[in-house]
Amino acid sequence: MNFFLSGRTDNFISKLSFPFIYLANYQWRRLDEISNKCSKNHSIIQNKLRINGYSVLNQSNEKNRIKPISSRIAFLVKDRNLIMDFFLSRGVELGKWFDGPLTPTPNSDSFNYIKKNYKNSNIISKHIVNIPCHFRLSNGDINLICDLIDEFSTKNPLQNLLNLK
Repeated sequence: MNFFLSGRTDNFISKLSFPFIYLANYQWRRLDEISNKCSKNHSIIQNKLRINGYSVLNQSNEKNRIKPISSRIAFLVKDRNLIMDFFLSRGVELGKWFDGPLTPTPNSDSFNYIKKNYKNSNIISKHIVNIPCHFRLSNGDINLICDLIDEFSTKNPLQNLLNLK
């Protein structure tokens, strides 16, 4: 029987069973280690993206003193499918979070969403890509990602130029 399911109680939604308490405590004790590794990976990859001229969303820097712990970095490219295919063919999966400012796009006026009122959001949603920077990446993984950013940028020099106006 599955270890996790065997410890599940009837009120598992409101009260953790022992296996889940154990895992939660284990992760809690590793929080600093995990967040420090995410922050380091984020900084390295974000700098590589900046050097290659990409618009990085939610950038961190010394001034704002915010420690980035996200598992992915969002940035903008001209042709989202081109870069996603390039990276995937080399073993790195990029993601796209949104196909529009609201996902899924509402079919009803009750959401008060009028597409033409959100021009920049619509443009960004078509050009946003995210790249992994999570704590499980090895130094070799980080080097590969940085090398791929350089290689893609060299082969496709205009992909980092996105004019939103």
